[in-house]
Amino acid sequence: MLVEPWFAGSHRIWAEGLERHSRHNISLLTSEPVGWRATFEKSASVLAGRVGAPPDVLLASSMMDLPGFLAQSQFGSVPTLLYLHENQLTYDRSKPDLIRGAVNWRSVQAADRVAFNSRFHLEDFAAALPMLDVESSQVELVRSKSVVLPVGLELTGLEQDRRDEGPPVVLWNHRWEGDKDPDTFVDAILAVADLQFRLMVTGNGAGLARLLPALTARFGDRIIHAGHAPVAEYRALLTRADLVVSTARQEFFGVSIAEAMAAGAVPLVPNRLAYPELLGPALSNCLYERGNLSEGLASLVTDEGARNSYRPLARAAGRRFGWAEVAPGYDELIDSMV
Repeated sequence: MLVEPWFAGSHRIWAEGLERHSRHNISLLTSEPVGWRATFEKSASVLAGRVGAPPDVLLASSMMDLPGFLAQSQFGSVPTLLYLHENQLTYDRSKPDLIRGAVNWRSVQAADRVAFNSRFHLEDFAAALPMLDVESSQVELVRSKSVVLPVGLELTGLEQDRRDEGPPVVLWNHRWEGDKDPDTFVDAILAVADLQFRLMVTGNGAGLARLLPALTARFGDRIIHAGHAPVAEYRALLTRADLVVSTARQEFFGVSIAEAMAAGAVPLVPNRLAYPELLGPALSNCLYERGNLSEGLASLVTDEGARNSYRPLARAAGRRFGWAEVAPGYDELIDSMV
């Protein structure tokens, strides 16, 4: 059984992808988001009230009180794997949420095994635990029962290359919210607007209406797409992108960048967070330091040879997260817990 209290966005895509690609018979127990604080506070009780017979193994996503769910469902004897997409101690580094972070910590303690979506996330969480007065011996206990299981990607539809002979296409494919820092992207892209390239920006969020007019005024019909796109259209857009850019302040894995890379887009992302791990050593030159985004954009937009040399490396780096590659790791861990 896979319990997902935040059955939306990337969490839902992950849950449904594992259900499809695992060799195990996985049943989903889910609830819709009701705001992230309320989800933490209410989802364990809501979901526990809907359980049936105990499963062989329980895989629980992290946005709920796992010990509360186990007690109320009477699943306390079921082997339990906790999957952390994120944690609330380091999600907002300027303002750690110690209340919900403590819920994450209780859940980690209650689980038999813990899986993080990246090595960066595991180390980041472990380093933050002293904020909760967790002793070093307990931190090491977390490490001893933890593994890294990347998020799986659905690669269908990303194989076809739809790039054309026109100027290169720069893609920004994130939520227009503060943790993804769209302001920095807009500032950087406007700084190099005199160069010959086209632009695609996808996603929704509070910043879209505020920032899009400046892009529209400067780029006009050089903007191929702006705003939300249905799944099929979005995946087709990925296959047209030459470059994909991130300005994120918070990233524990990087699904949107990984998907774009799998479609052949060359990444230009911060040299921090989960990105060095996501790209790997072969793409280290595609990491930029703080304040150097415009310089990186100018270099890759004008250097077709560099883009062509990085493209197969980016595609390979992204495709290593396809479900065919990562699902066996989930299955092997589940097998070891039965």
